[in-house]
Amino acid sequence: MIVEIWSQSVPNRIQDSIIGDISAVGVHEVAFSTWGGKIYLCRGEDGKRKWETESFTYPPSSLNLLDICGERYLLASFADTLRLLSTNKGKKFRDTSLDSVILRTNVSDINGDGHNEIVVYTKGNQLYVLDDTFKVLWNKNVSLSPSPSALLSSDIDYDGRPELLVGNEDSFSIFSPSGLILFEEN
Repeated sequence: MIVEIWSQSVPNRIQDSIIGDISAVGVHEVAFSTWGGKIYLCRGEDGKRKWETESFTYPPSSLNLLDICGERYLLASFADTLRLLSTNKGKKFRDTSLDSVILRTNVSDINGDGHNEIVVYTKGNQLYVLDDTFKVLWNKNVSLSPSPSALLSSDIDYDGRPELLVGNEDSFSIFSPSGLILFEEN
């Protein structure tokens, strides 16, 4: 049986969401983006809105959490732009643009340095790994048709560092933390 705890009314359909201790204050929260171009943060216990962003030109297509030097940020992608937002007020911290529309994102410590990297796949068939300042650590051309439905990181070979899996319903590729292709299935 499903029991409604709370509900939110927004003017457009929801695009993506995250549930967890988003603001790093010890309580569960819900962040979600809408096709209307806004991101909302609500308290998990009662749904009360903590903040909402101004409308962006494009709807945010993905949301992730990223910790930088002890501070937590919400990572959102809009068309070809990655943007870090403060989880306290939803204000812009920094952003960068990539080669084309961002289709998938993932956050994981790819290179084992103790800091999460940002993994991005774009419509231009580019797979990027960026550090938390948006410096590109590496990128590769990975042509998948149709577009990828999965961008995952997991320590597949148990060496202590996650590999990247990029795939769709027909094929997938596995990359080492340094960007070498370990496996391709077409």
